[in-house]
Amino acid sequence: MNKKIKTILIALIILVAIVAAMAFLGDRSAPTPTTSGGLSSTVQSQSAASNGGVSSTTGNDFATLLSNARSISIDDSLFSNPAFLALRDHPINIGTDVVGRSNPFAPVGNDVDISLASPTVQTLQPGKVTSTAAELSAQISFATTVPVTALFQYGITNQFGSVTVPQVLSSSTTVVSALTGLSPATTYYVQAVAVVGSTTINGNVMTFTTAAAPSR
Repeated sequence: MNKKIKTILIALIILVAIVAAMAFLGDRSAPTPTTSGGLSSTVQSQSAASNGGVSSTTGNDFATLLSNARSISIDDSLFSNPAFLALRDHPINIGTDVVGRSNPFAPVGNDVDISLASPTVQTLQPGKVTSTAAELSAQISFATTVPVTALFQYGITNQFGSVTVPQVLSSSTTVVSALTGLSPATTYYVQAVAVVGSTTINGNVMTFTTAAAPSR
């Protein structure tokens, strides 16, 4: 401990002891008037006045208390003890709060944390395009064991309007879906979609144009 700090602490302790002693002895030194045959005794008051307002008994007690206070010694060897210096703080990790379901309103068993599934959806360029049909495909990758539902939405605008039959996937794969009944010489927009629990992941949007109707 710093020598200056020790000196200040000792001085404060002595000061507190002196104030406490003066308060205690001041109450005891207050003269109690006594009556004897109707006359008040003022011997103690006169004695106190002859000693400058402090009785000889009070002065002796104060001198004794002050002498004892000066002899007080504070042992600060504890702070230099090797055992004390070897003490270390070992905080306890109480862990993190348990996160509940991402969607409490989803059916039990169909809710999954999307951060764990992290599926990726890539819509591929449609192939086998004719005047009335086309083959849609998409690459869907995910690491979760929860089944993923895949489908395609398509239409003649980027607002789509029609969807294919959903397919349930158990692992990463390329999804293929055949379209029929399309209009000839028409541009279509298509987008692959994956659904995990209550979360929907949309892929990129691709376009294709059907061939003209064959001449008769």
